[in-house]
Amino acid sequence: MLEALRSYDKLTADGLIAHTLFSLEKGPTTGDVAAFNNQDIVCSKILEEVSTRLNLKPDSETNIQKIIDSLDSELERSMELDKEKEQTILTKLSNDARLPTDLYKIKTDPSISDLYHVNIAKEYPLIENTIKNPDFVYHFNASELENAQKDISIFAKYYEKAYSFDSFYLLVIGKRDGLDFLVNQAWHIYNHCCPV
Repeated sequence: MLEALRSYDKLTADGLIAHTLFSLEKGPTTGDVAAFNNQDIVCSKILEEVSTRLNLKPDSETNIQKIIDSLDSELERSMELDKEKEQTILTKLSNDARLPTDLYKIKTDPSISDLYHVNIAKEYPLIENTIKNPDFVYHFNASELENAQKDISIFAKYYEKAYSFDSFYLLVIGKRDGLDFLVNQAWHIYNHCCPV
């Protein structure tokens, strides 16, 4: 982080870098309203710090472009930290079985393809819809499944068809692994065969 920004929260610091970039790229704009009193002073300090770090003066287009590139990199690093933090939070939510089901990246075990053979292309959208929009979902944890893998989840969704004999529940079972959900079982349960 730039020294000139140490006393500011992340959002304000990013805004000040963006304002400095805008000023360098477009030049000072008349009628521009500062977010706070010493905004222009801080932006000048940012420019001075980056220029000193690069051992450049903002006196030519080439040097200004190098300063702009450096400030762009600073903003990108800041955004990468946000993405890493977001990824960590989402992984924790998944491990705690609290991740919204529509955020899972769905993968299928090869055994699913063996089960459905040529129909996997037709079945996959149903599996995905069942996970992302379930009528019922239950997440097991390690304490509930002794001597078994933890992070198992069950999803169920009812698919109503024109003829009641064709209507079924799709039961999908798989394992949570961070943001991934690996489907290893998918069953059609028909009411006329097995009342639910």
